[in-house]
Amino acid sequence: SQASAAGPAFNQTTLTISNSVELLADKFSISRQSAFELIRMLNDLARNPSPDNVTRLSQAVGQMNATTSEGKLALSGFREELTLAGASAANAEQAVKDLENQLSSLRTQAQQANFDNISKQESQRLFDF
Repeated sequence: SQASAAGPAFNQTTLTISNSVELLADKFSISRQSAFELIRMLNDLARNPSPDNVTRLSQAVGQMNATTSEGKLALSGFREELTLAGASAANAEQAVKDLENQLSSLRTQAQQANFDNISKQESQRLFDF
């Protein structure tokens, strides 16, 4: 088969994905399809850790249906953690933007001060002649 021809690395990756799907399906008492989607979204988040992706993941988890009370509790706890992480990420993103704005303002002030200093020096040189 094609899978066998792809070699051991492909087989190992397939086994890892399959085991991960089973683990999440069991932990959250969700379907294998939902577990696979969760893994896909977690992978997307790992590649692009943004507040929007955390929110998207949290919303998707909120729509998943656990079949046991333990699964519902686990999903709820996971969603709470995602919500907190999303808020922290959004706060961090805003803090970085605020810092960038402050640095830009400081650069502008420093440039203006430098320009003023140069202007004074040039004016003084002109008056000295």
